[in-house]
Amino acid sequence: MGKLTKILLVVMIMGLVFGGVGAADALKLWKGDIQDTKDITIGSLKKGDMYEGEIPYAYDVIAEETTTRTYGPVPVSKTKSPYYLVEGENSFFVINVTINGMSGQFDTLADQTWDELDGKTSATPDAIKVSTEVVEMPDKVKEYLKEYCNQWGMTDAEYAELVEDSYCLRTIKYDTAKYIPIIGIGVAILCAVILIIRKAAGPKVVNL
Repeated sequence: MGKLTKILLVVMIMGLVFGGVGAADALKLWKGDIQDTKDITIGSLKKGDMYEGEIPYAYDVIAEETTTRTYGPVPVSKTKSPYYLVEGENSFFVINVTINGMSGQFDTLADQTWDELDGKTSATPDAIKVSTEVVEMPDKVKEYLKEYCNQWGMTDAEYAELVEDSYCLRTIKYDTAKYIPIIGIGVAILCAVILIIRKAAGPKVVNL
């Protein structure tokens, strides 16, 4: 097997992986199967659902996830994605902010929220527009969330009534989620076509 053939096979497999992993989400987005964040209630979040809308109130960072990218054994960069406790129209829930620059917006929203609660201002906080998908909340984040709410003096009954703690929202870019699977599958098809053409145009062995 030639070097170019190996490269094409690897690229084709990667394209199929990228295309397959995000295909379900992309299909939902193309169909417009997106719900409004204002409709979130306790128990309404289901894994894989898409929500878009405004987050009117934010409180504090519950936890922070750090992802380290490496080149071989050498760390190249670190990405931090905080989990914020936020409030919607009908419940409190957690949102994992994974988009660069957006955590600063949530910090500002949290400051404005506390200023209003403390009576420092009568101005309504500036809501943040988000596009998200529903994911399972990591166990550690659940623990931190419960500890945080206990510090408020919240009883178990109040917690169960007010806080969605099974799933959380994760910010994503819908345009990226819509087109990456198409690009991945397109690259895989192109590689397959090239491999077929190379096979067809290859040297013929004639037995004498």
